Amino acid sequence: MRWACAFALISIGAALGSPSQDAPTFHVGTHLVQINVVVRDKNGPVTKLEKEDFVLTDRGKAQKISVFSATTPGETPATQPKLPDDVFSNRANGTGSVTVVLLDRLNTLSSPGTIGYESMPAWFEDHALGYAKEHLVEFVKQIDAKDRVAIYSLARSLTVLSDFSGDRDQLLRVLNGYRATSVTDREVVDPGSIHTPVPGDFNGSVDRERRTLANLTNVNRAQITMSALMSIASHVAAIPGRKNLVWLTADLPFSGAAIARVLGRANVAVYPVDARGLLPKSLFSPPNDAAGVPGMGGRGAPPESRPRGQDVMDKMAEDTGRRAFINTNDLAGAIRSAVEDTAGTYTIGFYPESDTLDGKFHPLKVHLKQGHLDLRYPKGYFADKEAPLTESSLAEVAQSPLESGSIHLVARILRVDQPKPNSMSVSATIDLHDLQLVASGGVQKGNVKIVLIQQDAAGRIIGREEQVMKLELTQENYASLLKSGIFFRRVLEPKEGVATLRLLVADPSNAVTGSLIVPVSQIQ
Repeated sequence: MRWACAFALISIGAALGSPSQDAPTFHVGTHLVQINVVVRDKNGPVTKLEKEDFVLTDRGKAQKISVFSATTPGETPATQPKLPDDVFSNRANGTGSVTVVLLDRLNTLSSPGTIGYESMPAWFEDHALGYAKEHLVEFVKQIDAKDRVAIYSLARSLTVLSDFSGDRDQLLRVLNGYRATSVTDREVVDPGSIHTPVPGDFNGSVDRERRTLANLTNVNRAQITMSALMSIASHVAAIPGRKNLVWLTADLPFSGAAIARVLGRANVAVYPVDARGLLPKSLFSPPNDAAGVPGMGGRGAPPESRPRGQDVMDKMAEDTGRRAFINTNDLAGAIRSAVEDTAGTYTIGFYPESDTLDGKFHPLKVHLKQGHLDLRYPKGYFADKEAPLTESSLAEVAQSPLESGSIHLVARILRVDQPKPNSMSVSATIDLHDLQLVASGGVQKGNVKIVLIQQDAAGRIIGREEQVMKLELTQENYASLLKSGIFFRRVLEPKEGVATLRLLVADPSNAVTGSLIVPVSQIQ
């Protein structure tokens, strides 16, 4: 059956209101740069500031502040309307300030010991994840009903333990069943030098082979982590207000600047928390044998000023204007401090000129016209040009356990008897505000790619259909569709063993993507 596409609003859109009702004014051909500014004085958060109080410069040039919002301490987040049973949306269940807690099993290393003749690690970090879990439980026991907290786990892939919720009992249930163990062996990713009595270049050869393996493993670790961060950023992108990522981690295999670049576009504030707490240093240095060769277990490692990974955490916090929590045993307090940092936070945004998108780092400066207050905010942003959509980037979205909210979708999915019994009718609207159009000859032009994917219980793709919809909108149509959204409909014949239906829409011009994940068991 052919795709049915139209520029009209279907009944679900009318029932739910405009899909773009919370979106900012649409700007054609530009992208928005947003940053969070934390304002404090000696007494704590400073509130009730207005847009006119702020001055923002990009590389020394004053910018017009087009987006402005403030987080009020103690405010209760707005309640989102409950959707009908047959209607689904990829708008994340969070409003106002939200917090993602990421428990990092991939980059918090296990330390089962050392092999024979290997240098001892400089720092002990056993049981870090279990320790972090205990403190996270203490934090959850104290959360307020107005808090919106999501808990994810990173191992060989990203896992959703609980999406945004203020239900303390629900969060505690998932944590109690969480296995707080590392999936990365310290010996593999950070091997110590070998000191055996074997003559020649044996020791050096073994060291080189182990370092080569470690480099390959760490590159893979970095790729998995970056993919997870991009999924989180896309998931929370459309949530207005403050978005915190509290990252319980340790040994990060990349730069803090790379992390800031990934999360900056979604305006996510990152708070790295060293899950190892206050680390004791290894004092093990066994005596040598008569020949001067270290005994089994190796000799002490060269002195290090601080544990691996903490420099990255400091740099990450410095670049994003946030705080890194290291060398502290009060992890619950660190998490709470990150959440409470929301008070006195202002979101300001501007639209840079297209000819300034040079791919370079642009330093930002923010100050108040009056008063001498403490301001914390990101150092700047990378003025990247929009990259076109690729199959690899689309594949990452298709495999992510999180929905992408960068393009807002609302869909009604029903069981129908035509063309075959038990078919699935998909009727959906796409928010036009989230697409990039170009003015040409009095019309707004652009494209949107629509992909419907069927997956089995193991996540394997067993069915895929796609279409590119070309948009050429008059000013009248454009104004109407900003209110209603773009409608399309498709009837699918379910594949044998289908467990999940994924709806993906993407803007081919800039790779911005929205996704909706619907378990087939929920389709009536």
